[in-house]
Amino acid sequence: MQAGHLDWAYTAVERQLAAAARASDPLLEGMAVSTLSWVLLRQGRWEQAQDIAVRKAQDLKPGFMKATGPQLAVYGNLLTSAATPAARRDAHDDAMTLLQAAEAAAVRSGPVRSYGTAFSVVDVRTQKVNISLAGTAPRPDRALEFAGDIRLESISRPVHSAAHRVDVAQARYQTGDSDGALATLLEVEAEQPEWIKFQADAVATVGEMLETERRRNTPLRAIATRLGVEPAL
Repeated sequence: MQAGHLDWAYTAVERQLAAAARASDPLLEGMAVSTLSWVLLRQGRWEQAQDIAVRKAQDLKPGFMKATGPQLAVYGNLLTSAATPAARRDAHDDAMTLLQAAEAAAVRSGPVRSYGTAFSVVDVRTQKVNISLAGTAPRPDRALEFAGDIRLESISRPVHSAAHRVDVAQARYQTGDSDGALATLLEVEAEQPEWIKFQADAVATVGEMLETERRRNTPLRAIATRLGVEPAL
């Protein structure tokens, strides 16, 4: 997925679902559906991506009094997966409702690492930043408000931290803080130089910034070159 090979990713998740069925493990199947939702999202199939994640979350919804950490983590991940395509479809209220339920699960579970993924309150809160930038009417001011509630050091996974800061850079640019956006992107590039090349949002933000850049030999032009962004003619 990160390298942009969506067909291969779809094949991989099909095999993941088949393996989960053979193992008779509903939580493993739930994580596979969460991954499938992500694949469908990247393919632009937003309604399907939301629907399969919501239906599986409903199937696996745990009783909060007796729920285990892994049960809450899988349930919360499915809700988070559903929120992004909802926001892409401009259903921001639905997306926020899903994330509120996911955050309640995260508060109940505490930080959980299970089934090859992590789940915590900060994971949900970074997603609030992301969905605020989605759809035809992004709300970058709101995204920055949500970002203000997140301490970077609380994000345990380096790529997750990088993805969050790409969102913050996009919000900063959209609110007129081009210098802050560029500084954030350069920081992410220094830490994740190969990863950032495959991030459409980072490339798009650099491209938009480059269209208004009139100076030569600036750090912006340098990162644009490294990301393969061509200036508009």
